[in-house]
Amino acid sequence: MTDPHEWKLHPQVFTEIIQAWGRPDIDLFASHRNHQLEKFCSRTFHPKAWRVDALSFSWTSMTVYAFPPLPLLPKVLLKARAEAENDSHCSRLAKTTLVPTTTEHMSHQEVGPPSVASTFDSTQFRNNASKPSDTAANSLGDPINNFSLSLSKEVRRILTEARRPSTRKVYLAKWKRFSNWNTSKGHDASLLNIPLILEYLADMLKNGLSYSSIKIHASAISARYNTDPPVFSHPLLRQFLRGIKNIKPPRKAPVPAWDLNFVLEKLTLPPFEPAASVDLQFLSWKTAFLLAITSARRVSELQALMAIPPFIIFHRDRVSLRTNPTFMPKVVSRVSLNQAIHLPAFFPNPENKGERLLHTLDIHRQLRYYLDRTKASRKSEQLFVAYAPAVQGKAISKQTISKWIGHCIRFCYSFHGKTVPANVRPHSTRATATSTAFLRGVPTKDILEAATWSSVHTFSKHYNLPLYSRSRAGFATAVLQGILATPSFT
Repeated sequence: MTDPHEWKLHPQVFTEIIQAWGRPDIDLFASHRNHQLEKFCSRTFHPKAWRVDALSFSWTSMTVYAFPPLPLLPKVLLKARAEAENDSHCSRLAKTTLVPTTTEHMSHQEVGPPSVASTFDSTQFRNNASKPSDTAANSLGDPINNFSLSLSKEVRRILTEARRPSTRKVYLAKWKRFSNWNTSKGHDASLLNIPLILEYLADMLKNGLSYSSIKIHASAISARYNTDPPVFSHPLLRQFLRGIKNIKPPRKAPVPAWDLNFVLEKLTLPPFEPAASVDLQFLSWKTAFLLAITSARRVSELQALMAIPPFIIFHRDRVSLRTNPTFMPKVVSRVSLNQAIHLPAFFPNPENKGERLLHTLDIHRQLRYYLDRTKASRKSEQLFVAYAPAVQGKAISKQTISKWIGHCIRFCYSFHGKTVPANVRPHSTRATATSTAFLRGVPTKDILEAATWSSVHTFSKHYNLPLYSRSRAGFATAVLQGILATPSFT
C-alpha cells in the first residue's frame, strides 16, 4: 500500500534542476519508495538507505538534493547557510535553489515543499563517526542524534543518563573494536552496512566469543547508529543471532565451581580465627565473603556500604546496613534503590563448642571485629578499606572487593591441601547463595528481595544452581545452615 504522506517532486522538474545545477550526490530527504537518486538518506532505517536522518551530519563538500517536509524547511535552510559560512575549505559560497511547488509540476505522490540543492562536505561526519573520541563514552549511542539541532545541552545530558556510565564505557569499547575492524578491511564504519555488521559478528564467533558477548557487540553497534527501528531489530541480524545461539548455545555449569559448605567450614578455623588477632588481610577476606553470601548483593553494592551510623546499625539480633545515598545500583527499581540490608545474628548465644564454631560465621560478630580492627587506620567512611600498609585505611574499589572474595575461596582450598577449583568467580557467591536459600525452602519472594531482583526469571535463568534442599529458614540463616551437614558439625 502506498503511504499517502510521502511526497516527491515531479521527475521532469527534478531533471530540469540537475540540468541546471549538475547531478547531486545524494537525495537527503527521501525513502525507499520515492528517492530520486540511487544514494539517498531516509528518516528511518532501511537497508537501501545510505544514511539515516539528514539533519544529523554535515553536508559540506558534497552536492546534495533536498526536498524536505514543509515543517523541516526552516531547519534545512539554517543548516545549509550555517555550514556554508563555517566551511573555510569551501571554494565558493553554497548555492541554494528554491523550487516553486505549483501543482502543474506535480503528479500523484509528487507534491511537496520547496526543494533545496546545495554543496557541502561529509568528511567531518565520517571522521567523527568512525573515530569517536574518548569523551564519546558520554554520548555513544544516546537517542538524541535525530533531534540534536533542536534539543538543549541540558536535555541531551539527561538523555545521555538513560545508560549507565559503565554501559556507555562498554559500548564505546565495542564500537572502537568494530571501527578498527572496518578500517582493517578498508571500510568506513560510519556508513551503515548490515552485511558488514554480520561479517564482523561472524568474525567474533570465529575468535571464540560467546553468544552473550557477541550480543553485546551487536547492541553497541546498534546504539551507535541510532536508527528507528534500531539496527538490532533488523530481521537479518535477529536471525543471525539466533543462528549463533544454536551454534554456540549459552551454557550453565551443572554444579557450582566451589563448595559453599567446605569454604564456610574452613572459615571457622585458623588463619581466619580468632578474629581479634588474625592478620587484617584474612579478617578482610572473611568479612567480604560472609557479607557477599549472606546478602547476595552485587560487589558494587558492597563497595557502597558505609561504616558509620545510620548506614550501619547493630541490633541485639541483627545488623542493618545501607549504601551511600549517592550510590546508583545497576538496575534502578523499587527493590534495589535505598533498600536496607538486614542480616540476622547466627548462633548469637553459643552454649557449646559446636555452636561457638558456628558463631564465628556470624556476620553481626564479624562486622564488629572488622570495624574495631580498622578504626585506628580508617581514612574513609566506606565500609571496606585497604589493609596493605602503603594504602591502609583508604577506600577500595569494587574490583578489589571481588579479588578479596576470590582469594578467600581459593585460599580455603589451597591452605588445606585441596585442588583449587577452576573458574572461581567472585560473582558466583550471588548464584550460590540464592540457589542454596531457594533449595532450603526460602520463599522466592524473599530471595528476589534479598538479591534486589524484580523478576523471578532473572534468578531462574542466570543464578539457580542444582543444589540439595534441607529446610525452611530466613535467607541469610539458610545460606549458613548448610554447614551443619558437614562432618565437623554432625
